[in-house]
Amino acid sequence: MINTGWVGGLCGVGKRISLKYTHAMINAAVNGELDFVAYETDPFFNLNIPKFCPGIPQELLNPKTTWLDKDPYDKTAQKLVKMFKIILSNIQTSQMKLFNQVQVERNKKSPQGKNLEDLLLC
Repeated sequence: MINTGWVGGLCGVGKRISLKYTHAMINAAVNGELDFVAYETDPFFNLNIPKFCPGIPQELLNPKTTWLDKDPYDKTAQKLVKMFKIILSNIQTSQMKLFNQVQVERNKKSPQGKNLEDLLLC
């Protein structure tokens, strides 16, 4: 995941990370330049954050270090985690509904008394 969002604070306080740095991060990842650097783990999203990336100021690599006041960062990150969980839960529920609908349709089309998996093994 590449940080292309805000650094230094919320909208109005911070600023968008520059395209120059976004491109540098993508190039480093694609070229394997991040394969052997040290990483730290983000406590909210469990993402690995490189401690070094060519062409990027070190203080920009971990979004939390760009915020002067760390408490609002933590609160915003916790809010994002909750939002992601809700979204992922909704996606998972939708996928299960779709899967169940497909299974019902398959069962309607399969010959009576035969398990679909048994038919596929013939």
